[in-house]
Amino acid sequence: MKIKKLSIPSSFISICWFSSLFAICLFSFLYLHPRDNENCINILNFNESKTTINTSSKYFSNDTSSEKGVPIKENVNISTNNNNNSNNIDIVEKNEVKLLNESSPFIEMPTKNEKIIEEEIIEEDDDNIIPSYDVFANPPSNCTKEERIIWLKEKLQESKLVKSTSKTQNFEEKIQGFLGNNCKVKIFLTWIFHANLFGKREMFVLESILKAHHDGGCVVILSRTMDSNPGRAVLQPVLDRGYRVLALAPDYQYLFSDTPGQGWLERLNAGEVDPGTVPITLNLSNLLRLAVLYKYGGVYFDNDMVILKDVSKLRNTIGIQSVDRKTGTWRTMSNAMLSFDKGHPLLWRFMEEFAWNFDGFKWGFNGPNLATRVVSKALNDSKYQFNLIAPIAFFPIDWKKIPQLFEKPNKNGPKDKFGEINGESYGIHLWNRQTQSLKIQNKSVIGRLISKHCIICQNIYDS
Repeated sequence: MKIKKLSIPSSFISICWFSSLFAICLFSFLYLHPRDNENCINILNFNESKTTINTSSKYFSNDTSSEKGVPIKENVNISTNNNNNSNNIDIVEKNEVKLLNESSPFIEMPTKNEKIIEEEIIEEDDDNIIPSYDVFANPPSNCTKEERIIWLKEKLQESKLVKSTSKTQNFEEKIQGFLGNNCKVKIFLTWIFHANLFGKREMFVLESILKAHHDGGCVVILSRTMDSNPGRAVLQPVLDRGYRVLALAPDYQYLFSDTPGQGWLERLNAGEVDPGTVPITLNLSNLLRLAVLYKYGGVYFDNDMVILKDVSKLRNTIGIQSVDRKTGTWRTMSNAMLSFDKGHPLLWRFMEEFAWNFDGFKWGFNGPNLATRVVSKALNDSKYQFNLIAPIAFFPIDWKKIPQLFEKPNKNGPKDKFGEINGESYGIHLWNRQTQSLKIQNKSVIGRLISKHCIICQNIYDS
């Protein structure tokens, strides 16, 4: 008896194969994939003392814009007011501008799963306590709005971040006493990481600022972590040389008072603001720089910008960060360098935009993107008088190309830009997130710039 072979249609086999594959994928997703949104608050309230510190928590910029803005004209010194600027950097003229796509400007992006080391959690009577975690490092990403607000309220209460404490209550007295000490130019930095992360490159930046403003420059570092014994130890080498530097824990309640930031902070504390998924400390830094300039006037720098020249003559100025090479029009502003008089209306408008349209989900939305949105509209408003300064001033090279400046020049490589940058720029943004892992090579452009503009100059080529 012959046994007939059973013929199975190929289509049926295909269906079975795909069904099996689908079942395996579904099983993997349901049972193997971590479900972060399940019991969100309990998951996030892990033992934070075990959180690993990422000592390289800096940021880079990602330019995807193709929109047009104000034309950049070479060798033109024009501003939004009628006062001639005495510096030799081109100022951009006021012109009709197109409002940029909010998703297009340079956006500060974090590393994946990075731990942002912000405020030092310290007892008021002991500045030597150094915690191993930052309670704001990992905001919940797969939670409801209510769960995110509950999480933030718990962390704010635990850290006392925005509350006036015995450490911050004398803020006004301290800062006025410091700035009243024959300061010709007031310079502000913020530091939202641990004091131990204020490393060699940050010191090079600080040294360059102090050297460029050796005659009457006063630097205030707004930071709870640096206003401590560990922080003062970091700054001691420049303090011993007579430079005027003050690390001061900011009093957010006072600094935001009588500004648009006050209502936003009150709503934040009351649980009426969705903090989003961007660490709230980053957004507080964005608002803090605006508030301190509004209250006192002066210059703000990011802590990864090497300064090459005295900027005291730059008044009411914000830097253009990027330009469309094809059209010659500006694309994005930057809040990495701000120079404004006390009470300037543009600062108030920046803070209004922050408070009214706060978005805690988009990186850079409340920082450089905010500056771009506001400037786009304010350029043609006569009540705002301010200057835009061309990218050569502080952004002579973008983040994609700056790694070249950390390398030793070679004959077949790109043109050596040392002379151009040292001669024409006020400073250079290092784009730390892009370059932090790069060693400064001997005879590199960055190495030579730092060597020329540092004070202590310790181990430049080991950093």
